[in-house]
Amino acid sequence: MDTDPAHGHARTEPAGSVLETFRDVILAPGAAFEELGKRPRVLVPLLVLMAATLVASYLLAPLWGELQELQVMRNPDFSPEEREARLAGMEAFRWIGLAIAPVGFAVVLAVTAVLFWGWAAIAGARNAEYKVAFSSIVHASVVGVFQMFLQAAVVHLKGVEQVAREGGPPLFGLSLFLDRDDFPALLWGQLANLNFF
Repeated sequence: MDTDPAHGHARTEPAGSVLETFRDVILAPGAAFEELGKRPRVLVPLLVLMAATLVASYLLAPLWGELQELQVMRNPDFSPEEREARLAGMEAFRWIGLAIAPVGFAVVLAVTAVLFWGWAAIAGARNAEYKVAFSSIVHASVVGVFQMFLQAAVVHLKGVEQVAREGGPPLFGLSLFLDRDDFPALLWGQLANLNFF
């Protein structure tokens, strides 16, 4: 931060671009979040991530459809007519769900930021402002969006049917090195959450 000699007040350095900040969140998170604490930004980063979420959701949509179809087909309580009706309903909802995905993403981030802000205020954080909390949550979520694109790449390489048979897209953690059939469902869920991201 320099001093403007003409006006005698502090002059702030311009913030980097949104993509540069996203890069720094992954490669230099300490410096990135320190900068966001001083100059929080929400609208443009959020819109960029909403657009990225829409694209990633579109790429993953065939997998979610396949998983839902497998669940319906494996349910012994459904008659053939019920299966057909449910599959038709899922197909009709597919595009609605795709449109809702980025909006739901933004709502979840906003609610998470409220909780984060509340916790910071209770803990006596020096910079406990909602905008700072929201900006931090938005920028941190770039990691999850990046994971979605990696998941889409796995689906493309292995095929929708194969990934669906394996239980869904990988979470890039310990579950990559373990066989799902060797663990109870509850333990597997915990192991899958031990994620590199």
